[in-house]
Amino acid sequence: MLLDSQTKEEGFALETNRPYPELFREPKRIVVLPMGAVEQHGPILPIDTDLRIAALLAEKLEEVLGTHRVLRLPPIPFTLSWEHRGFPGVISLSVVTLHHILDDLMTSLRAWGSYGPSLVVLVSWHGGNQALESLAAELGARHNLPLVVLPSSKSRRAAYQMAGPQDVHAGSLETSIITAFWPDLLANRTAMLQEDAPPFQAMDVQTALQGLGMRRISSSGVWGNAANPSVDAGKAGIQQLVAQMAAEVREMLSFEHRNDA
Repeated sequence: MLLDSQTKEEGFALETNRPYPELFREPKRIVVLPMGAVEQHGPILPIDTDLRIAALLAEKLEEVLGTHRVLRLPPIPFTLSWEHRGFPGVISLSVVTLHHILDDLMTSLRAWGSYGPSLVVLVSWHGGNQALESLAAELGARHNLPLVVLPSSKSRRAAYQMAGPQDVHAGSLETSIITAFWPDLLANRTAMLQEDAPPFQAMDVQTALQGLGMRRISSSGVWGNAANPSVDAGKAGIQQLVAQMAAEVREMLSFEHRNDA
């Protein structure tokens, strides 16, 4: 299984394991939906790395905001991973399919009536999900229900830059996070850790990755230095991201009574 049995601290305990009368004793102001990705992460990291990190961020966000305010839904495991096509283990949805999934989600949430949320947060760690922001803007407007994608692109870039200027995919940051929260997954694999950092100068790394595809950039599927993962760096990265996400959610909620529809 991609999602094996984990403890609450490891990011996979579900809020939806209770009957609805108990779960909705009071309306949930925020619905949090982790959006994963199943794709190669080099010879070391699991193919569900982005799914694990998104689920972990969603759980930590719920803890910070308060479980009485948040309903954390089970993750959607597959999203947009076309830039990794050609590697075994990659599963990608089309943008049209993802649009339909999210449209149906928003329709369902609106049908909750007075128990429905004031804000929907899609938690996505996968860098190839840039189209989610446009989908969120469209569907939030169509359903008159604010929909946001977090962490923001700015927050993700800041986290990666702390790990190094060429840390893009399956490198220092992601390996440190997996080492910190799922150390058993990397047991006896340290000899395989490697660095494969292409020397792009003019191009934005995500533009290069989306335009060229990972196989043209890195035969190993790694873009960054995964040779020296740090538990402290992994925990600090998650803590920084969650703090920024929580601040952005609180700010968005301050606008919930303003309606220009």
